[in-house]
Amino acid sequence: MLKPTVDARRRRASAFTLVELLVVIGIIALLISILLPSLNRARQAAQSVVCQSNLRQIGVALRLYAGANRDYLPPAYFVNNPNMGQSTLWHLSLRAMLSKRGDGTFSTQGITTLDFRCPSAIIDTPIGQNANHYSANPRFMPIYEVSGFGFGVDRLSGRTGSWPTFKLTKVSPASEKILVTDGAQRAANDAFRPGEAEHSFYNVGTDWAGNLIWIPWAQLVMSDSWMAGSLVRWRSLDGVNRNVDGPTGNGFIRFRHVKNTYANAVFADGHVEAFKTRPDGRTDMKLEYLSVTFK
Repeated sequence: MLKPTVDARRRRASAFTLVELLVVIGIIALLISILLPSLNRARQAAQSVVCQSNLRQIGVALRLYAGANRDYLPPAYFVNNPNMGQSTLWHLSLRAMLSKRGDGTFSTQGITTLDFRCPSAIIDTPIGQNANHYSANPRFMPIYEVSGFGFGVDRLSGRTGSWPTFKLTKVSPASEKILVTDGAQRAANDAFRPGEAEHSFYNVGTDWAGNLIWIPWAQLVMSDSWMAGSLVRWRSLDGVNRNVDGPTGNGFIRFRHVKNTYANAVFADGHVEAFKTRPDGRTDMKLEYLSVTFK
């Protein structure tokens, strides 16, 4: 019987057995299972950073808009005439100002490099000029209409009318007043603007009795003492989770980052903060940050 050659013995020694191959596959699978959560967290953190960058740009755009419009902020929603031809939303106003094309209305939307699409938004929105996943503070950027439609309705007092926007320099203290946040998206099958955020965040949770707290369109003034310790809620006291997209979360601030636990917001002075949710349904975002206050 012929003995195996040296080369044959070397090839046999270097080959993997089935057991060895399964062990290697198991080790690779184990490493993936260990690393995958960290990779997901890193991806979510990166998405939040991109969102914060978007909001910083929005803050700059708001200051540019105010500089070109006698210091006034844009209205969240402007209604000019019955056929809606010259109506616009706040983000369309910023697009028009930053673009050489378009006037900011629905019929002629300008194109800018400013991105209003949050990378953590879960509902696909059509690739187009009108996509927006952020909502404005109606206290400083309310609905303003001159057509008599009565859209400028104060949800607390019931009064109707056109509510003027704030001058940016009058938003005080600027470092403690939020202008724009992550907003809950409309449903994917919404007939008007699928997947987009409401122009304003006008719901902020519930009061001690479980009633929804509405931020009025008007610039009503609330005392600091009334709001002391009051926090924005993501879950109503009736147990309803409002930190979702679609009809249930419509008009709410959306805490969609890092597994639905953080929301980003840009303040009147231009800085951006991330706010965390709490297990009890509240958040670290104070109502004072959303309202016109006095001493």
